Amino acid sequence: MEHRSAQAKQELILQEFLEKHHFDPPAAILPQLRIVTQKERDTLLKKGDPIHAVYIILEGQYTVSEAWSNGAIFIFTELGPGDFICEMECYQGAQAVQYNLICKSDSLLLAVPVEGFLAWQAVDPGLCQMLIQSLIRKLGSSARTASQMPIAPGIVKFARFLIGYCRENGIDSRQEVSVRMTREDLSYNLGLSVRTINRLVQSLRERNALTVRSGKIHITADQLPLLRSILPDSDPSR
Repeated sequence: MEHRSAQAKQELILQEFLEKHHFDPPAAILPQLRIVTQKERDTLLKKGDPIHAVYIILEGQYTVSEAWSNGAIFIFTELGPGDFICEMECYQGAQAVQYNLICKSDSLLLAVPVEGFLAWQAVDPGLCQMLIQSLIRKLGSSARTASQMPIAPGIVKFARFLIGYCRENGIDSRQEVSVRMTREDLSYNLGLSVRTINRLVQSLRERNALTVRSGKIHITADQLPLLRSILPDSDPSR
């Protein structure tokens, strides 16, 4: 009973999406369409995964990223409702994903098998129009990202984050601030791998710029100037 209810809900979401955009997929493709739900931080695809479908984001946000050899996680762009995933690879005949796709907020997607997608876009001008709009957004986002290079070293990025965290949690009115975030939380917020976070924590600990007790990071008012000394002189976060 519960399974039928969930299926009926997905069918309703699909119907409303198609009607809203006046899409008219070929009848043979309709049974192939499926709704995918994901939670924040779920991985939709990771680098090297085979490409079986093209996805259209109905709700939510995704980050497109890659883990670099130095431990940094570089975010190329962010995708939202109306954007497509794997459509370019589909046109190019690529067999595997070349990046990681992480769900940034609870999301709904429409999954279309590759061959079904190619058949649908060949006969539906509305779908092609949405594709063009998505591509324009991606190109603009990629250009903005490229203009932000080079990326700050990990230790500068981490120090800047910790200084901001102390400021937000009232370091001026207390002697110590406890960072109530796991290493996974820090990794997610900073775009650095957990391994890199652990290495940076150890490095700052050796400089006496922070203290670790029971696995938690603590920063005193006396340690804050040591964190600030890591930042470039022109850094507005000082």
